[in-house]
Amino acid sequence: MQSIFKRYEQKHLVTREQAAALAGAFSRRMAPDRYGEYLVQNLYYDTAGWDVVRASIEKPVYKEKLRLRCYGVPNRESKAFLELKKKYRGVVYKRRIAFPAQALGGGTVRAIVSRDSSQIGRELDFYMRANPVSERMYISYLRTALAGEAGGPEAGLRVTFDTDVRFRLDLLDYAHPGDGWGALPSDRALMEIKTLGGMPMWMARALCENGAFPAGFSKYGACYAAIAGLRRGLGHPACSDYADYTDKHLNFPLTRVSNTRFLCPTANCGRNPNRTRVYPAYADYSGYAGVPDYMGHPDCSGRAANDAGAGRGDRAYA
Repeated sequence: MQSIFKRYEQKHLVTREQAAALAGAFSRRMAPDRYGEYLVQNLYYDTAGWDVVRASIEKPVYKEKLRLRCYGVPNRESKAFLELKKKYRGVVYKRRIAFPAQALGGGTVRAIVSRDSSQIGRELDFYMRANPVSERMYISYLRTALAGEAGGPEAGLRVTFDTDVRFRLDLLDYAHPGDGWGALPSDRALMEIKTLGGMPMWMARALCENGAFPAGFSKYGACYAAIAGLRRGLGHPACSDYADYTDKHLNFPLTRVSNTRFLCPTANCGRNPNRTRVYPAYADYSGYAGVPDYMGHPDCSGRAANDAGAGRGDRAYA
């Protein structure tokens, strides 16, 4: 597992049609990611006053942010990644540690980090001790990726396409995958080009031919901007005017979505048609032996709810 990254990143906001055309052009020299399309779930850390993201959108010479990431819907074999991402003069540095996602049900992230004696673990521990941060926002998206062949002329080159970007301030865990407020128009994708150095000429030519130009876009910053513009806080959509709010930067209606792709997999579950959130937090599974690879309703999978109250989406870590 790679724990240290140093690379240049260039972002492009493109239409779905542009994304498809560029993916086709890039695939002549790059290979699809072996995971296909997958869900990326993130918990971003910030202060009570949102100091981290507010500093970031000012585009300083140096900035850093902490996030907890999980790929796909967590199961017994899943890993969680705590990452400190830094950017200095256009170069992105990322340092991370990995641990079993199930460990989140038995303790806090701070406790897990404090027990990691590696150099990166000590750096993360120092950051969390020096900054009054905690989980503040959940952001998820669907990702497909292309990568250059290891040892080939395009080694180290990676391109990702992110769609269905969603965020929320409640339910700060991985128990409700893909559920939240849309942060990109449905016809758009965020493309990121990640290189160890310069961009190949064939790639620059493909970008020009398809009219794809760099855009200074941050998923965390865009989601914060949407939240900051809400008129009456975070309550029911009708109470907080979520349904009528339009993001002034991207100019599209902000709507809440329940992702049906990650509903309870039990075939006869009668709650699926109502798009019930079904993935209990890890604390809800702490009393079970042999959790299945999917996370459905505990009673659907033959397990009674424990004292944590399965299905409530209780926070499993601080």
